[in-house]
Amino acid sequence: LTCHFLLKLYISDIFISCIVLFVIFVVLLLAPLPEICAVVIRSSFLAIAFFTGLCGCNSVHFENFHLFGWYLCVLSIFHFTEFIAIAVCSDDTLSIDSFLLNHSVEYWLAAILSWMEYFVEYYYFPSLKHVALISKCGFMLTITGEVIRKLAIYSAGKGFSHLVSTKRKETHKLVTTGVYHFWRHPAYLGWLLWSVGTQLILCNPACFVGYSYVSWKFLKQRIQIEESYLVQFFGNEYLKYREKVPVMGHYARMLTDDELAKLSSDRSSFNNFQKRKLEAELQKNWDKPHSSKTDIGLEKNFQRYFRKLLLECGCGVGNLIFPLLEYFPHLFIYACDFSLRAINYVKSNESFDEKKCFPFVCDLTKDSVKNLINETDVDMCTMIFLLSAIHPENIPAVLRNVFKVLKAGAVVFVRDYGLFDHAQLRFGRGKKMEENLYVRQDGTFAYFFSEDALRKLFVDNGYEELSVSYITNKTINRKKNLEVPRIFIQGTFQKPYSRNNDYVDKFDNLSLQDHTNEQI
Repeated sequence: LTCHFLLKLYISDIFISCIVLFVIFVVLLLAPLPEICAVVIRSSFLAIAFFTGLCGCNSVHFENFHLFGWYLCVLSIFHFTEFIAIAVCSDDTLSIDSFLLNHSVEYWLAAILSWMEYFVEYYYFPSLKHVALISKCGFMLTITGEVIRKLAIYSAGKGFSHLVSTKRKETHKLVTTGVYHFWRHPAYLGWLLWSVGTQLILCNPACFVGYSYVSWKFLKQRIQIEESYLVQFFGNEYLKYREKVPVMGHYARMLTDDELAKLSSDRSSFNNFQKRKLEAELQKNWDKPHSSKTDIGLEKNFQRYFRKLLLECGCGVGNLIFPLLEYFPHLFIYACDFSLRAINYVKSNESFDEKKCFPFVCDLTKDSVKNLINETDVDMCTMIFLLSAIHPENIPAVLRNVFKVLKAGAVVFVRDYGLFDHAQLRFGRGKKMEENLYVRQDGTFAYFFSEDALRKLFVDNGYEELSVSYITNKTINRKKNLEVPRIFIQGTFQKPYSRNNDYVDKFDNLSLQDHTNEQI
């Protein structure tokens, strides 16, 4: 108020003085300051923004900027109350970042775009920027979103964090009361309503559509990631809660208390040296099963699931190749495998015909399929129990590798082990390498996929999802009077038509090993 009084000696309209102060504090925000000073500066900045908005709502000289004044008030209240809510309910995670002012570059780019749209439309279509029913609806929507989000923070207490937790802490408890009784992720719902409401206040049609789409897509992806950790943290307790309060996603079956206890107690016992050793010896370990027999899994006939095939990744000894060629004699199949022995067995099979099949050795994580087969128009691809045998960090490289040889519209069929399959529960202590990743007796990997994990892998690497689902059945051993539940996962993904060239250009500039884990 003192600053405003001094500025009013030179500036007649208080709205203008507010803007001057606003700019001053923006400069201060960028300055490196001690933490307590940074908190004071941010609080003062938000207070100035709020007062600027309040003055804008009532400015005589700038009455057409009333909507932007509303917007500034709503924006400053959100960021200030976010810090206060964390300070009161979850002080362990409190930091300067709790203001969410430095949320991300994308967040502020979106905000700047909304400001640009407002002023451009104000200049060319001033009739759009008057206080009307739509602005009032937007204001009510932001208030509703604020209330829901702050109630969510209050209900979660010390378990609330602005970051997705990848490890369970002592303060983490499953909250099913309050607003969590109605929504599994009320904080995200509140933020979605608030962000969309801000664009209704400004009467920004373009940003309203853009904010709605981008916010929903971002939250959907984030919820999928968070749900996978919540299942790991709380197991059946969370699965039961999710059944009562549906939002999105599901798991194939409920675990028994014994199964849940086994998974919860099993911890990784591999050090970095052992992990590197397993990676280095992986090809030798894959040759072992093929050294003594060639009929591994020959009873499995997958032709009832897929009708076309031109590229098979991880062909083994040909369990899928020969049934397909018998059923579709006109096909030409490119078949690759990590193991030289497996490829030799394919070539030595009495049904092998080099005019219909080209088997070759390929490490999909390193070797370029495109260079090996000199082909970029593959119509279809299958990955049958392939991805589970690859370390999760290397799977993106495999998907990008295959992407380059597929033509636009080509479909990839996937069948693999699903999360909580009996094979996962059967692993003994000391076999767990990472979460859902195990090492078999012969030194090969076994990874168990959730729907969200498989979906994210493909979508993040340029594919479009057609379908992803669990396949459940039971394996019955009548001799031992044993019946065990099996969970597999099956998915179909497509190389996009319209974005084909963009993705190919993007991935051509990347090494097969040039991939990093996204940090949330």
